Amino acid sequence: MAIYTVHLPVKARDAIDMADNTRFLRDGFSWGALVFGPLWLLRQRLWLELFFYIVVAGLILLAQKLWGLEEAAGLALLALINLLLGLEGLKLVGDKLDRRKFDCCDIVAGSRRDDIERRFFARWGALPSVAATPPQTSAPSVAVLPASGG
Repeated sequence: MAIYTVHLPVKARDAIDMADNTRFLRDGFSWGALVFGPLWLLRQRLWLELFFYIVVAGLILLAQKLWGLEEAAGLALLALINLLLGLEGLKLVGDKLDRRKFDCCDIVAGSRRDDIERRFFARWGALPSVAATPPQTSAPSVAVLPASGG
């Protein structure tokens, strides 16, 4: 069962604009970040993180040239960095959304992405006070809904 955090834009013009710009971010491990590292950062437009990745990779290369760091040790360090990126990559995307004035307003669990979106918008639209504006709480509410049988 996948768990997604729901991020709503703070500066939406109306409820339709807010719904169109809602972001669903899967929680968990990112295989793309593990395998493709800097390319994944580039695709996610995480420019600062990509800059730090390049700096650290350059320092590892410099350590190999100047101080005789073994090539296997350099590759192991890069593999560890990519592992860390796989573990924390989606958190970096969530932090980017926070910087872009998105509020994390909900957590939804389900088996498929379209089910998750349907559940969130059904719950969001069912509350008249919330339908036009995002929730004002800073802490997300947790809702685990059972998967529909068909």
